[in-house]
Amino acid sequence: MFKKLFSLMATLVLCCSVTSAEAFDPSSLSATPVNLSVVLDTPAGYAAEPERVYANINESLNKIFPNKSIYKIQPIEDNEAYVQVYREENCQAASVDDGYTTGNGMRDLTLKKSDLATLNDHFGSDYLVYIRITNSAPQVKVDWFSAGQQVNVTMDFRIWSKAKNDFVYMKRAMTTGKSTSYYAGMGDSGHAIAKGIKKGLAEVEKDASKIRMAMTE
Repeated sequence: MFKKLFSLMATLVLCCSVTSAEAFDPSSLSATPVNLSVVLDTPAGYAAEPERVYANINESLNKIFPNKSIYKIQPIEDNEAYVQVYREENCQAASVDDGYTTGNGMRDLTLKKSDLATLNDHFGSDYLVYIRITNSAPQVKVDWFSAGQQVNVTMDFRIWSKAKNDFVYMKRAMTTGKSTSYYAGMGDSGHAIAKGIKKGLAEVEKDASKIRMAMTE
């Protein structure tokens, strides 16, 4: 009885010692680090700035998984080359890529559960974070003293579990990004897309505690 009471008190002390900025993470009780890989499908580079998109994604992942002693996140850039090869070998690469002549490109977004399971095994991770982002064509909005561009952004944020062989978290965020110029200019479609992505990521960040809990059940 005394041992059980002592164990309970120790757990309560541990919970109370967690700062208010980060909710208690059950996985912190495990000595084995959680290995995560990331697969990112971003908007075509003709409209968005890839560096900004990557920066926003990495910033959010660091907020969702802040404890680096618990969560080992493989750099997105390290995985992308293999993901592209995997697509090519399985006839899932871009079918149209004529950005030089028309500024248009098409991506195959048909990664299925079986594909994510295979990729996750290749990367040797416990969980695979799959983020898919698409956007509409920019719409020009003109006012008396300003003009800008508005873009609708759809982001699918999913986490695949190797142990469960299924998703443990899924969220679709549909947002609108705007970029406005006053007196001169027409706004920037790349900025509008980036703002839409950040709004979508903010919705996922609200579920940070829920995500970490789902990865321990």
